[in-house]
Amino acid sequence: MDPLTHAVTGATIALLISKPQQKKWAFFCGILAATIPDLDVLIRSKENPLLTIQYHRHFTHSLFFVPLGALIASWIVLFFARQKITWKELYLYCFFAYLTHPLLDAATSYGTHLLWPFTNDRVAWSIVPIVDPIPTVILLIGVIIGLMVQRKAILVYSASAFLLYLFLGAIQKNAVEDSLKELATSRGHSLVKYDVKPSVLQIIVWRTIYMDQGMIYVDAFHKVPFRKAVHYEGGKLPQYRYQNEKRVPADSVASQDLKKFAFFSDDYVAVSPVDETFIGDIRFALLPHRTEPLWGVQIDPANPERHLTFQNRRQMQPNSWEIFRKMICGLPIDSQ
Repeated sequence: MDPLTHAVTGATIALLISKPQQKKWAFFCGILAATIPDLDVLIRSKENPLLTIQYHRHFTHSLFFVPLGALIASWIVLFFARQKITWKELYLYCFFAYLTHPLLDAATSYGTHLLWPFTNDRVAWSIVPIVDPIPTVILLIGVIIGLMVQRKAILVYSASAFLLYLFLGAIQKNAVEDSLKELATSRGHSLVKYDVKPSVLQIIVWRTIYMDQGMIYVDAFHKVPFRKAVHYEGGKLPQYRYQNEKRVPADSVASQDLKKFAFFSDDYVAVSPVDETFIGDIRFALLPHRTEPLWGVQIDPANPERHLTFQNRRQMQPNSWEIFRKMICGLPIDSQ
């Protein structure tokens, strides 16, 4: 989730459990503790561009790191609070605020090391987008009004509405999964490995990807409650397997980077049809039904001992927003 959503989520939970006379410090604890996990983006290296994606949402987002993260946040607030509030109270607010961060990130589709160090699996429930203004606004209004009128009931209402939105996202995802299964069956495919995730800003248009016999299939669905899903035909690409890469030695730095990128992308990787040296993460794209990846890595066969470069490809086409608007409305779009 974005920093603002994390901040208002942390502030909400801290204010809900705070004493009336400690709302100011609970508010600060909530914002600080719920946002500092993303300081992991500072873990980076010019020599190794993949270091950032390797450690983002890593140990600082683990449930087992929460006590330590809350300890750090509470110490920071205690420096300013001094004798106005006890450390134990600050720690309580920071603990629950910090806890909201990994749980909220796990609800998105990016992937979070929720159970590190016991497993390196990335948890992604994919019930809300990484950026979604609706839950953010719900909580922000609750925090603002709750502080103004000094009533916890307002915070309870906004938190309940927020949880209801997450629940609706889970229902939407389940319905789209059913539609994807029907689609795959009609194509004669089996869903051994698949993923369903909401596209940006809302939970109406969903991107689906699945693998069958070495191919990755991409589609999109428009889904609103109580109505049949609208399918948008996507495309397909051969799955890229780093184990079969012949352009760099198997024991080279580039080969190890390819392995890490495949793990990060949950093996949904493919070679760009317009650039054979670009290996893309097919899980994400600018438009939900397109196969052009949002990001990927560039291979340099002439320098296999150099780390791969990580590239974002976010250039919008002139009609991209119009296509996306039609998909949100469930309208037909051009096939291209």
